[in-house]
Amino acid sequence: MIIRDENGKPLAAEKVSDVTEALGVIEKKLGSDVAAMSDEEKKTLVTELSDMKDIISLVTPELQKGSNPLELMKFMKQVLKIKGAAEKFMEKNNDL
Repeated sequence: MIIRDENGKPLAAEKVSDVTEALGVIEKKLGSDVAAMSDEEKKTLVTELSDMKDIISLVTPELQKGSNPLELMKFMKQVLKIKGAAEKFMEKNNDL
């Protein structure tokens, strides 16, 4: 579970897999057609994308030490997948 403050900003994660799951949700939204989204959906997407850096930074050295290598490999794979999805997203939606 990702612990957030009262404004929704990510503060901490219990496990590396929690961060991996949160990034997976963002990756799926990056595959969405922005032209078909409502203004509210676009605002939500932009907010989630701006939180991505904070979410990735939740994987602290202490959290890494408590994780097994497979969890860390899944996290790194998800980071690479989201990088590819973000590049495709930027190509399709350069007007955001």
